[in-house]
Amino acid sequence: MIRFSLPASFRLFFWTALTVLLGLPGAHGKNPNDFRGSISRVVPEQWQDGFVSGNGRMGVVLFGSPGNETLAVNHCRLYMPAGNREIVPDVAAYLPEVRQKIRDSGDKPWIGAREAVAFLDAKALDQGHEGFRTDSFHPGMFVEIRQELKGDVRDYERTQNFENGEVEVRWKDEQGEFRRRMFVSRDANLIALSLKGPVAPQLSFPELKRPWIDSSQRADGELVTVHNRYVNGKGGYDVAARILARDEGRDTLVLIRVVPWKTPLPPDKSEAWAYSQENPDFKSPGVYVPVPSTADSSVVAYLKDDDAMVLMPLVMESMRQLEPDYEALLARHAALHGELFRRSRLDLGSGEDRAKPTEELIAEAMATNTLPSALMEKMYDAGRYMFISAAGELAPNLQGVWAGGWTVPWSGDFTLNTNVQSAMFSAASANLLDLMEGYFRLMEGFYPEWRINAKRLYGARGFVTNLRASNTALALRGKEYGVWTAGCGWLLRYFIDYAEYTGDTEFLKNRTVPALKEVALFYEDFLLEGADGTLVFIPSFNPETAPGVSAVMDTAVARDVLGSLVAACRQLGIEQENIPKWEKLRAKLPAYPITKDGVIPEFPGGKLFAGHRHYSQLYGCYQSFDPAFLEAGPLREAAKKTVLEKQAAIEKGKQRSGFARVQSGVAAAFLGMPEATYDQLRLLATQKQIHNSLMTGHDPGPHIFNVDANGGVPGMAAMLLVQAHGGELQLLPALPAAWPSGKITGIRTRGGFEVDLEWSEGKLVRAKIHSHAGLPLKVRNGSEVGDFALEKGKSLILNAALKSP
Repeated sequence: MIRFSLPASFRLFFWTALTVLLGLPGAHGKNPNDFRGSISRVVPEQWQDGFVSGNGRMGVVLFGSPGNETLAVNHCRLYMPAGNREIVPDVAAYLPEVRQKIRDSGDKPWIGAREAVAFLDAKALDQGHEGFRTDSFHPGMFVEIRQELKGDVRDYERTQNFENGEVEVRWKDEQGEFRRRMFVSRDANLIALSLKGPVAPQLSFPELKRPWIDSSQRADGELVTVHNRYVNGKGGYDVAARILARDEGRDTLVLIRVVPWKTPLPPDKSEAWAYSQENPDFKSPGVYVPVPSTADSSVVAYLKDDDAMVLMPLVMESMRQLEPDYEALLARHAALHGELFRRSRLDLGSGEDRAKPTEELIAEAMATNTLPSALMEKMYDAGRYMFISAAGELAPNLQGVWAGGWTVPWSGDFTLNTNVQSAMFSAASANLLDLMEGYFRLMEGFYPEWRINAKRLYGARGFVTNLRASNTALALRGKEYGVWTAGCGWLLRYFIDYAEYTGDTEFLKNRTVPALKEVALFYEDFLLEGADGTLVFIPSFNPETAPGVSAVMDTAVARDVLGSLVAACRQLGIEQENIPKWEKLRAKLPAYPITKDGVIPEFPGGKLFAGHRHYSQLYGCYQSFDPAFLEAGPLREAAKKTVLEKQAAIEKGKQRSGFARVQSGVAAAFLGMPEATYDQLRLLATQKQIHNSLMTGHDPGPHIFNVDANGGVPGMAAMLLVQAHGGELQLLPALPAAWPSGKITGIRTRGGFEVDLEWSEGKLVRAKIHSHAGLPLKVRNGSEVGDFALEKGKSLILNAALKSP
């Protein structure tokens, strides 16, 4: 054991972990009646039950019992390189043969499609393809907090404050009161942990001991540092923790910063753009910015691993310069975090019930098979809290920005066939548009890879994405997933949304239209014309069900991409020569099919996979909001019946995933089915698909920590109260019976509007509409319709008759 002398109040030791003998806090008294957050008196034995905080870049989870706690430290860029060869196989030459195999299977195209996909996989293996694993999201560091206790532990309580991003844990024993507080600073880009109590605790920084990480730890005065190099290449990351102990360790502050770094890979090993020697990041290596802007990359680029050894001294110096004052750091952070959080609020009049612990509210929901209004309010807040905490430098991944273990389901990656989209769903309506930039940059970073995919798989121009991504979106996934072509159009829907919600024509012109043109280019090269003149998608794939021909989702996404592209170019007065070409393509797309049973199947001529969790054929109802479904008639009725049949079948089966609740709930609200939407919100609670932190589970239990439903809940609630389609702002379009009275503030809508509503006994009392874009305003409240001219920056207040009071 090696000993190091540290500041007078504590000592640091090395063994298999770095160990620090320190101390804790005193008293806390706060009336929780108006508290916006989660309260729990249940000890979180597993990390999934811990309370979380984040700044859109780093995240922390605090879990464990009094005297035996663990802090898991995370960063959005930490993905363990799998080491596989990242070269997209060139199988485009086999596309005619693939298509013929599918055609030869006649009225059972899925059989031929599966044979064709197996054929493609074999050809890929012939080229040295190794199969695919996305690099896995992983924790960056653990801090173990050990405390000698005396007597029974009492008055245990923990809080997760959505309004300022702070997590607090308190308890008492015979020695007095212990208090832990933590947050992740937006202002200083660091994790702050305050420990106070009557006696000092012991802090340990365990060695990672992972075969894929070469890790070295050091103690240098009040700093603990860890330099980590990924064995399979792509760089690594450094962590520095500054420990300041006062009052013989009874008052201790720990400040932590994680800084990822990367190095290029040789072109015969990887085509991933992030690690390409041609990437501009490597033209100016070694630039460390301690506090990057929200969406800027925090990754420091180096040309080789040895060069990265200069990073840690820079990080250490930046940590020494930090103000070691928890309250001052929290105040500056809370001002930034709180401004984001307070932009929107759902108030269903729950009153003192807001002070109840989350576990009591969930137990009440399960016992009564209802959704308590206090829990609904907290679910709305939790969805926004998740996004504020996890979105910034990147989009939220499957777990937001949190991991407390090394085994992460689905690699904790960006799963692009619904999960990322669900996590992003509420960003615009929940008034967090400025936090979408990280998502846009993430997608734009995939563009070079999407072009490679289109060329190698289909010999086409334009964009095609892989189904999943972490450090790369190269099409390395085999089997049926390798023939999914709808992904890029779906992912670009949020570019369209941003332009529509903000009225930002520069964004529309410079970032949305160019990307949509790339997808249109792919359609020009990939689509075939059938004997009747209708365009055919072959091969085609409906997420997670089967491959085949012209999946309804493919058609719906193409309708949206081409329609949005034409509308944007007309608005901007550009691309006039190409508009007729895109309109012709769109006019030749297949119509939405309806089965003889009156539902919309996944494939034309096929049946409904009623019990399957993906609602892909209803893309036009939960994502693009296709005007075709707004008109009364057979298509709208078929969509309604599809929602209800799938909801019923899924509840009987085992595919009750969070994203399924989002897709079906949003579709139901769009189709004017408020109770079907409310049911999906209710079931999250009654089937215990929510942790006590109010972060959601992928499945009931809650099972598998996953933020898909968090991302969708605020948007589902918003769609019950306000919708904007076809230039019309609809107030209370789908109000559920369980919400007879209430208020909501800060909902953003298409057209650049921000809406506050108050209603009572199911009827509108007051609406305040603010214009961020100065576009024409048409408002509907039931049978009342009004047209208004509202200048940019101006607001309008209306009553139920749409008159100014």
